[in-house]
Amino acid sequence: MSYKSVQDIMRDFNIPKVKACQIISCFEIGRRLYNKKESDLVKIHSPEDVWKYVSDMYSLKKEYLRGLYLNTKHIIIHDEIISIGTVDQSIAHPRDIYAPALIHSASAVILVHNHPSGDTTPSKSDLDLTKKIINLGNIMSVPLLDHIIITKKTYKSII
Repeated sequence: MSYKSVQDIMRDFNIPKVKACQIISCFEIGRRLYNKKESDLVKIHSPEDVWKYVSDMYSLKKEYLRGLYLNTKHIIIHDEIISIGTVDQSIAHPRDIYAPALIHSASAVILVHNHPSGDTTPSKSDLDLTKKIINLGNIMSVPLLDHIIITKKTYKSII
C-alpha cells in the first residue's frame, strides 16, 4: 500500500497528525535516497574530474582531507571529510580513511586534500600517509586509486 496523504495514515493507523507527517517525511527521504537518477551519479575518470568535483574546497583556510569512495564502475557512492587540520597540516589515521570504505562497501578510494598556500608540492607527511594507505588498500583489496592535492588554480596527483 502506498500512502501519500497524511489523513489516510491518520485514519488507517489511528495516530495523531504529527506522527503521520513524520511517517510521510520518512517515505520521502527513502524515495530520494533510493531513486537516484543517472544524472545524479558522479563517475570519476581522471584527477581533473576529482578537482572539479571538490571545487567547494578551493577556498578553505585550513587543510581538509576528504575521502571519495567508489563502486566498481568508479561512481562515487560516498563522500566524507575525514579530517580538518591546520593551515599547513592535516592529520589522519588509516583506520579513519578505511572505515567508511568498509561501511559503504567501496571498491576503491580516492583521497583529496587542499593546500591553502596554493602550492601543490606534497609534504613528507603527505607522501608517508599515501604510502601507508596504498599498502593498507592492497591488503584490504580496496585500492587507493589516487591522492590528489588541490588548490584553487590547479591540482597534483601524488600517485
